[in-house]
Amino acid sequence: MARDLRPGCTDPTRGPMVGVPAWRPTAYSVAFFPYSGRPALRPLGWCAPGAPGRCRLLHNQPTGCGRSVDSVCPIRNRTTVAASYFDVDGTLVSTNVVHPTLFYLLNQGTPVSSLRSLGRALLRAPAMAMAEIADRRLFNELLYEAYAGMSEDRLLVLADEAFDNVMRPYVFKGARTLVQRAREGDRKVVFISGALDFIVERLADHLGADEVIANRLEMKNGVATGKLLKPVVAGPEKARIIRDHARRQGHDLDDCYAFSDSYSDVPMLSVVGHPAAVNPDTRLSVLAKSYSWPSFDLTRNP
Repeated sequence: MARDLRPGCTDPTRGPMVGVPAWRPTAYSVAFFPYSGRPALRPLGWCAPGAPGRCRLLHNQPTGCGRSVDSVCPIRNRTTVAASYFDVDGTLVSTNVVHPTLFYLLNQGTPVSSLRSLGRALLRAPAMAMAEIADRRLFNELLYEAYAGMSEDRLLVLADEAFDNVMRPYVFKGARTLVQRAREGDRKVVFISGALDFIVERLADHLGADEVIANRLEMKNGVATGKLLKPVVAGPEKARIIRDHARRQGHDLDDCYAFSDSYSDVPMLSVVGHPAAVNPDTRLSVLAKSYSWPSFDLTRNP
């Protein structure tokens, strides 16, 4: 006999009811193994699509967004505006955060300054390679130390040239179309990236995004210190940043979308109601198929 959470709600683990749509997961918990950092998903709640009130909360846990199971049920006539959150590197462009950094290092005031800055960056390369595997946040912090001593004026003056040289030519041909589709229903488009804000802002203008969440350099007396202002946009931290942003803006995460190419962004994808994989790596591709997430391959777009 099926166990009921409340009247009219059937346990999805015991099979479907006659005449009731198939159950689907509404939220997931994300656990991280302490050394590998690999995320694992577990359904927390279930709903029957088109049947408000037919929900079940598993394991006596809260939903992934910190709300009750009732808030995960389909609700009609919502008035809040949702958002579409896009990772950038690998998702919309084929370059990554290293390319703009190399551009700035090679375009210092004098050739000697460029060589000196590039040499210091090369000395940090082994540590950055290890950080890339273990901790994306640490990788970003090590990478952006290369900007120490650069003036804010020069960074901004070169921003247009940096974008035109190392980002605009590498925007995937289908990126603009995907961004425009993500705007349907008056959704706000937000780029969330580990790249620097003054570069991502130019990409947002180019593709028509509404807002940018990106890393910011600390400045003292108009000169970069080589440190990042908090929060550092990287890895699992993206999930928390999206939750905070949605709360401030009044977005219902169940109605929001998220797009990424990397398995490391599973936490970010899991906090929204509509995750999607774009140019996914092998592990994300497998996960997307397992959970029936939409998947797009912009690299094959003619």
